[in-house]
Amino acid sequence: MSTSPVLVVGGTGQVGSAVLRALAAAGRPGRSAGRGGEVRLDHDHPGSYAAALDGVEAMFVSVPDRPDAAEVEGRLLTAAEHAGVRRVVKLSAASAGWEPPRSFGVSHRRAEEQLRSSDVAWTILRPTVFQETIALFCEDAAKGRMLTPRCRSAVAFVAVDDVAAVAARALIDDDLAGQTLELTGPAALGFGDIAHQVGTILGRRVRHIGLPHAIARRALPRAAGMPPWLANEIVDLFGGLDAGLQRHVTDDVERVLERQAFPLDGRLAELLGWG
Repeated sequence: MSTSPVLVVGGTGQVGSAVLRALAAAGRPGRSAGRGGEVRLDHDHPGSYAAALDGVEAMFVSVPDRPDAAEVEGRLLTAAEHAGVRRVVKLSAASAGWEPPRSFGVSHRRAEEQLRSSDVAWTILRPTVFQETIALFCEDAAKGRMLTPRCRSAVAFVAVDDVAAVAARALIDDDLAGQTLELTGPAALGFGDIAHQVGTILGRRVRHIGLPHAIARRALPRAAGMPPWLANEIVDLFGGLDAGLQRHVTDDVERVLERQAFPLDGRLAELLGWG
C-alpha cells in the first residue's frame, strides 16, 4: 500500500473535508486541492493542474456544481492521466444512474464515462441526497413549515461521513477499483416524516409543503438567491425523487465499511445545529 499523500480535489468543501478527516483517521495523509486549498488548483485556470498533480498517485475528485462541470472534470482527468495518477475516486450522484440520467446526473454520467475509458484505476461513488442538505429546507421550521419542491416519495438519505469513509477506503485499498457504488442510508424517509421529527424537536407542529415544480423553478432563484440554471437542476432532481428514484436502500456502505450506514433518525437535531 502506498503511503504518498492523496490529493483531495474539492478538499475545502463539505464532502472533501470529510474525506480528509477519514484519510487522517486511517493514517493516510491527504492534501486539499482547490482555490483555497493547501495545493492550489483552479478549475478556471487549467494551467494550475500540472503543479497540483505532480507526484500524485491517488486522487479524490469532487467538482462543484456548475454548468460546465463535465468539461471541467474531463480536463482534470486528462491532466491526471498525463501526470501519471494511478487511482481516481470520483464523487458522482445517484441521479447519474437513472435512465435516462437527469439533473446533476447528466454531467456526472458524462464524467463517469470518460473516467471508465481512462487508463487509471477508478471507483465511482453515487450517493443519494445527503442528510446534511435537509437543513436547507428547515429555515422556516420555526414558523411551522418545511418548504421543498414537491416530493411525495421517500428518500434513502445518506450521511456525508459515510460517503467520505467509503471514499477513503477506495483511495487506500485496491479491492474497490473498477466498482460503481450506490451509497444510501439504511432506510428511506419521506419529507412529511422528517417534518414531523423536526416538529418533535422544536415542540411544535411542522408541516411539509411541497411546491409544484413550475412554481419552485420561479421561487428558488428569488428565495435562495441562486441562478436559474441551479434552480432548474434542483427541481429536476426533485422530479426524480418524487418518482421514487432514490427510495431504494443498498448495502454498499455496510459492505465496504462493515457497519451499518448512519440513520437519519436521531441525527436531525445534530444536523440542524440544534443538538
